[in-house]
Amino acid sequence: MRLSFLSLGLLLTASTAQADIITGRVLDAAGQPISGCNIDMIDEVTGTNMTIGNDGTNALGIFSIVVPTGLYQVTVIPPQPPVTVSLIEELNDVVVVITQDLGDIHLAPGGLLSGTILLPNGLPAVGVNLDVEMPDGSEYIPAFDGTDLLGNFAVVAPQGEVFLQIRPENLTTTLLAPEQFALTNLGAAHDFGTINLRPGFWTSLTVLNSQNAPVFNADLDVTDLTTTLRLYTPSDNTDASGFVDVVLPPGSFEIEVEPRFLDRLVGTLISPVSVSMNMDLGVVNLDPGVVLSGTVTDTLGQPLINVDLDAFNEGTGNEIALGADNTNPNGQYAVVVPTGTLTLIYTPSPAGAQVPLVESGVVVSGDLVHNVQLAECNCGTVRGVGTAGAGGHTPRLTTTAACPTLGDTSWGVTLTQGLGGALAVVRAGLDAGPSAGIGQVTGSLLLGPPVIIQLSGTPGTPGVGTASLNLPLQDDPSMAGMTLRARAVVFDSSARGGRSRSRVLEATLCGQ
Repeated sequence: MRLSFLSLGLLLTASTAQADIITGRVLDAAGQPISGCNIDMIDEVTGTNMTIGNDGTNALGIFSIVVPTGLYQVTVIPPQPPVTVSLIEELNDVVVVITQDLGDIHLAPGGLLSGTILLPNGLPAVGVNLDVEMPDGSEYIPAFDGTDLLGNFAVVAPQGEVFLQIRPENLTTTLLAPEQFALTNLGAAHDFGTINLRPGFWTSLTVLNSQNAPVFNADLDVTDLTTTLRLYTPSDNTDASGFVDVVLPPGSFEIEVEPRFLDRLVGTLISPVSVSMNMDLGVVNLDPGVVLSGTVTDTLGQPLINVDLDAFNEGTGNEIALGADNTNPNGQYAVVVPTGTLTLIYTPSPAGAQVPLVESGVVVSGDLVHNVQLAECNCGTVRGVGTAGAGGHTPRLTTTAACPTLGDTSWGVTLTQGLGGALAVVRAGLDAGPSAGIGQVTGSLLLGPPVIIQLSGTPGTPGVGTASLNLPLQDDPSMAGMTLRARAVVFDSSARGGRSRSRVLEATLCGQ
């Protein structure tokens, strides 16, 4: 039952101090009743958190609560796991007049995050707060979000991509570094095992512009130089005086200072920053900059989303801190850079099928619109001439996946149309061409030594021999855009010289 605020006001006037009833039944995703749920209610008109008795569900999942007539936010909190692994449900704008039956409330299934958190001395970390962040930056607040006396935790979070954040700042005995763990696809459960917290140290700085005025709301991003991982640093934006402090573990880090785009200031990188005690980095002055913007498209003119832009100052050789430098759904980007001659690197998203683009000598003297087009990856073509074997069949190499991408350990090639049961040699390399002899592929970067494989199929039968070969690809950004070439040679006495050869398979190594 939904009423306007005017209608509700009339009802409230007509039924002052009237005690009404709200009822419902709570079920899990399988339709089974959930007992022991807590029902919280907030008066949406006054903001009052209602104090109500008998606000739980019974063995049948049913609740019946007496409240004054009003407009409420109703929150259904399931019992602590492992009793159930259901998500909290929030119902807004619930009007209660006389009796309001909410019917069946189905709680969505969640994923159970569990583990044990220990202090640096090995003792349990008791009462540590845990948060769950979603990919869009919003927060899911679990009902039971702290560690127990043994340091154990059991938190229910939405399934899918989530970030578990450990925030030990509420511990008063010692300063500890916060931690964050990313899960790309949380299912029913994930056990983190034992998590050892690291000691923390305050690291502070003050951000001013070139006129020594405070820069408000500049963001800090901290990267571990050893692992190249981004650290979780909550409350890492500057205040009205330009001051910011974060808690970091011991180590060597790069700190990126990212001002707001509207301030039109050039960000900066501070590296290396060695942390072993509390430290103040002093004043960081940011210079004014200009806006570099544009649209990134594919060869068909379609916008490319999440293309990453990196920029380097050719005068100093230093990387420029750009902040939010990925293209939006329309393929557009806008960053603040210094004037000068820059090298720009556009790296497509892992889901893309384009080749990274490096542009040197880009002169920036003022606001500049710079549109670029990324070439498509060659996901597998053949060139040259092969050598036929028995029955006139020429061995054929194809890729086992659509496009070879950096870090893809499952990528490989498939050899078909060879002599059944015969031996074959396959070799692959980067930015290399086929040599003479048995058709090896040579080059400065080889994907392992030549591999000898035996083809399947009835021995001696022409054209039925097949085999697949795994060629795991390194996760090395310097290899992006290189051409991969592979060739196979089958030992076949019917072929010229006793060897049949495939044509050369070529493919472009796409980004990650």
